[in-house]
Amino acid sequence: MSNIKIKFKQEYKSFKKDSEYEFEGRLNILSGINGAGKSQLLDCIKNDITNVYIDGIKILNRNIAKYSFRDNISLPSFGSYDYNITRQYNSCIINIYRNYISLYNQYNQHKQNGSRFFEMNYGLPNDVSFDSFLETVINASINIKQGNSNIGRQVSMHSILQIIEYVKNTYQEDFLELTDEQILGCIPSNFIIKLDGEEIDGITRTFTDAARLRVLEQANCGKKGVKFDNDAWLKSAPWTEINNLFEKLNFNYRFSNDYEYDIPNLKEEPKLFAFENNEINKRKVREINDLSDGEKAILKLVVSTYDRKEDNATKILLLDEYDATLNPSLINDFYITIQEYYLEKGITVLLSTHSPITIAMAPEDTKYYEIFRQVENSPIIKEVSREEYKELEMIQSYYEKIKNPSKRLKELEGENQKLKEKINSMTIPLVITEGKTDWKHIKNAKNKLNINEQYDFFETTNDMGDSAILNMLKTQSQISNTNKRIFIFDNDNKAIIKDVSEEGKKYKKWGNNVFSFVIPKPNIRQNEDSISIEHYYTDDVLKKEIVCEGGITRRIYCGNDFFKNGNSKDLTKRCNKKNVCGDTVIRVLSGSSEEKVFDITEEENNGVNYALSKDDFFEKIIKTDNNIDLTSFNLILDIIKEIIEENITKNNDETEEVTNTKKVEQIAEDIDNPENRINSKENKDNKIEVNEIKTDNNVKKDLVINKEKSVTKIKEENKKQKNKKKRKIIYIVLGIIIFILAIMSVIFSLININNNDIISGVSIKGINVSGMSKEEAKQNIEKVTKEKLLKTIKLIDGDYKVDLNPKDIEASFNVDKAVEEAYNIGRDGNIIVNNYKILMAQLFKKDVNLDFTLNEERLLEIITDTSLKLPGTVVQSSYYIEDDELIITKGTAGERIKADELKREIYNNIEDLNVGDKNLNIPTEIVEPDPINLEKIRAEIYKEPKDAYVTKNPTKVHTHVNGVDFAISMDEAKKIIKEEKDEYVIPLKITLAKKTIADLGEEAFPDKLSTFTTRYDASNYNRSTNIELATKSINGTVIMPGEIFSYNKTIGRTTLEKGYKEGTAYVGGKVVPDVGGGICQVSSTLYNTALLANLEITERSNHLFETSYVSPSRDATVYWGSIDFKFKNTRTYPIKIVGTAKNGVVKIDLYGIKEKEEYEVVIDSDVISYIPNETEYKKDPTLENGKKVVEQVGFNGCKSKGYRILKKNGTVISKTLLSTDTYSPKNKIVRVGTKKVTNNKTTTTQNKDIKIENKTEQ
Repeated sequence: MSNIKIKFKQEYKSFKKDSEYEFEGRLNILSGINGAGKSQLLDCIKNDITNVYIDGIKILNRNIAKYSFRDNISLPSFGSYDYNITRQYNSCIINIYRNYISLYNQYNQHKQNGSRFFEMNYGLPNDVSFDSFLETVINASINIKQGNSNIGRQVSMHSILQIIEYVKNTYQEDFLELTDEQILGCIPSNFIIKLDGEEIDGITRTFTDAARLRVLEQANCGKKGVKFDNDAWLKSAPWTEINNLFEKLNFNYRFSNDYEYDIPNLKEEPKLFAFENNEINKRKVREINDLSDGEKAILKLVVSTYDRKEDNATKILLLDEYDATLNPSLINDFYITIQEYYLEKGITVLLSTHSPITIAMAPEDTKYYEIFRQVENSPIIKEVSREEYKELEMIQSYYEKIKNPSKRLKELEGENQKLKEKINSMTIPLVITEGKTDWKHIKNAKNKLNINEQYDFFETTNDMGDSAILNMLKTQSQISNTNKRIFIFDNDNKAIIKDVSEEGKKYKKWGNNVFSFVIPKPNIRQNEDSISIEHYYTDDVLKKEIVCEGGITRRIYCGNDFFKNGNSKDLTKRCNKKNVCGDTVIRVLSGSSEEKVFDITEEENNGVNYALSKDDFFEKIIKTDNNIDLTSFNLILDIIKEIIEENITKNNDETEEVTNTKKVEQIAEDIDNPENRINSKENKDNKIEVNEIKTDNNVKKDLVINKEKSVTKIKEENKKQKNKKKRKIIYIVLGIIIFILAIMSVIFSLININNNDIISGVSIKGINVSGMSKEEAKQNIEKVTKEKLLKTIKLIDGDYKVDLNPKDIEASFNVDKAVEEAYNIGRDGNIIVNNYKILMAQLFKKDVNLDFTLNEERLLEIITDTSLKLPGTVVQSSYYIEDDELIITKGTAGERIKADELKREIYNNIEDLNVGDKNLNIPTEIVEPDPINLEKIRAEIYKEPKDAYVTKNPTKVHTHVNGVDFAISMDEAKKIIKEEKDEYVIPLKITLAKKTIADLGEEAFPDKLSTFTTRYDASNYNRSTNIELATKSINGTVIMPGEIFSYNKTIGRTTLEKGYKEGTAYVGGKVVPDVGGGICQVSSTLYNTALLANLEITERSNHLFETSYVSPSRDATVYWGSIDFKFKNTRTYPIKIVGTAKNGVVKIDLYGIKEKEEYEVVIDSDVISYIPNETEYKKDPTLENGKKVVEQVGFNGCKSKGYRILKKNGTVISKTLLSTDTYSPKNKIVRVGTKKVTNNKTTTTQNKDIKIENKTEQ
């Protein structure tokens, strides 16, 4: 225990000066309603507004750490890091500066030559300033080199500019030629280069710190690269401690076992690896940035303990609603982390929370406090006993019950009812299992192994699942029953296992004759993480093939028969449910349509299902084969037997105890009244002899006892009479009070009987509706909500801005429901309840909630689209096939929107009726691209060669397939991608089909389905070349029914080697050099052709600015690695793209076979509003004073909507909204001269001087 005392040094918001508070636990939980002051208190403690004492010792501010769920979840360095010693960034700083000088000289050279270098390469005006040129270059993602390789991560632009600023401020004009020492001498000793990917960088520095300290200790011995050893000073390496935590929390990943440090760098960058079969698998990397926010939050708590300086060590940890990012399953992990890394190290923790689950799951010795806000005085904090929260113990089980409504309803109405009926009718113990076949396997084994114990099975016909029968179990444990109920669970869910088993015991007792246990692992499955009942059979039985109806061979499949992408490891089959596939997944597939296995060359919907169902596995294999080894099932059967036998003994004891109790009661009654005892015996048997009656001495003794008891009874009777009189008086008083209240209620009713308005004191979302009729209240609320839905939310990320209109996400308020609820206050109960509600509303006010809904799917689409358009967005690794080569492009780190956080902010903004137009900063995080997965890529590109053909009745076109596979082994391919390159080439083996779709001719593509053309400037050589090459790339492409066409994958990356020319593009609102400028016109033309063919568009984004070649909402921009254009062939037959680009015209046709019913398709572009541009003025010292020159012509932006209209015989059948788009305005830029005009005399002299100078030069 510890005592924390907090005293305010000054007034802050609701807290007055000299306010004092005390907390008496090592772990203290502070709760209270919103606005009570929880977060304020923690902020004051951290921001040095209070004096803080632990057990009378003052705690310095640097010894207080504070984290909040509102902070970005990142993992910064907390270790002491001496940059003066390590100087690991020296060469990087020098290279940054050398690059700067190179750019500076390049700028001056082209400036003097008057070339169009800036316009051609960067889209900048020729008189651009050097600062603007420098910023453009840096934003174009130039990597800083260190030796022959990248520094490892992109250096932030802020750090680059800061280094340059240090140097220029030191040397002013003499900064062009400096030595390395001079450059480094300008940089402060505490300067840290900021890199993208702070999470990874922070871990790196933490690990480096630990390893470096070990090396410095042995520096006198001249040793380098010494492996970190556990010693008394550092206790243990950070990677060891974090791995230990991962093990306790059952996380399936680990850091490396050890790291080496060779000055000045850690030899190996910390990465997370898969943890499988009790060992680290370094072939499977999991990026730290891919952890969930909850996992990061827990990891951050651990890393933050690595402050090796004693004077900076944490003494108090403040957590402000830190549990808000944790789901219920992580709350327990959170407490384990707090216990081991803080409480056990003597650190006091103060946690504020809103979560009842956090309170309910807190450790036993936790201290609880509640905070209450006061109007005039400081908030009050009161200690609360754990007993006050006892009702919260049921929260977690209740949460499990209701989190899936449809499943819950099914449980309540289906299996629960069947189970109740079965239990009511049973006379022997009952066994209940999760699945509809689990009980069959156990019953079959019981019969074939000749087990004699008498018990029955709950023969369910549905797969109930572990959560459902856990709820059944908890319900049954509350019901008294003399028969045993035994619940059996699969060994595949750690959370459930913890609930239904007891450590060190075979089964768990719940009371009321309810028991549960988890199926133990048989000897053949000891190395598996999780098992179900089917795993009690050997692999040869489990995967035995049988011929089913129609001659189809089927077998049981498990998740580890497939790669994560769903392809089987022999590349012959595919599973339609990828999330149940992968090396570590042993789970048995159900064989249903939801978990189907089909031929890799077939379509899912048309392909045969080769997965044997669990029902058929039992009925056609297990039940019919008497030679299958069932001995593993003895593990289950023995536990059932042990439960039954223990319960029988216990029941016999209970029966004997009840019998003895009744005997004692009867004896006592007989002693009180001997005559009854005699009469009772005479009635039972008239032949009883008189000598069976008690002796005279015994009778006398009984009379004495009876006399004493009679006196006692008289006293008790008198006492009862007095108590009756008291109760009678109380009843009379209560009756009078109730009568008075009833009279008052009648009077109150008569007063309000004719009142048809909403009662006084009622409001809706803070809007007063007292005294209004329902219609008036509705009109009033609708006016406010309509105004709210017209307010625009501006999403901002630096210079990037995008408007979000609530109507775009179909936001709406349920006004009718709120008004009805407000009107019914004081009307929907009996007379007493109604009058009570009326009185409470008048005294304390009643605010009715106003529900609102929005289209979450549409909101997520907008957030995803916005994330792709952010400046510096993350670019994932990608690949494409070119001829007989697989080209893999390495991804780059970048920004990604935190979707959940942004959704929450948008929700809060719309819900708050008092907030008008508001700017929301887009929450982002820097993420690394996913690692290149060669197994996945190979599985995706692998194909067997097949010829094309056409079948009739019905007509179906079967495309040809060229065989594709790696031409080298997987090990050789992995060696290639280990090299530090931006692009990798894997040779492919292509086996050509003998007959292609092109060989089929018009038989496969007789009809023109749609056509669309756009025009371009043929005199612009570079752009024309790019358009013609892109058109050529898509020409002749055949798209099969159900297939999705990807524009980027089809044309590949636009490179100079392919013949594409340099141009410019807009990225993040700025002009940057780009190879392939113009290919977006081809994608936009194809977009319109696809729309006119009534095809489904699966991915499309609009440009930043309006285009000149199509109307608003009819364009489709693309950018390699991030923005693609895709559409799906939703027609019955294959379609073929025929494209041409010549003489300034792009024309794209789609050919195929017409459907039985075709529609006339019309595409409509509707401009909703225009966004005016602004004029920017720039001072130009080279122009005469007042003279203006237009540097850039501006144009307006707009908001628009695109529609697809289907017509039949001239009648509109449907009108579908395709997109709502925003196009930014382009500002007009005007240069204004500031050069002063000199007089004529001075000018003449100057001219003369110039002539003389020229003459001299001649």
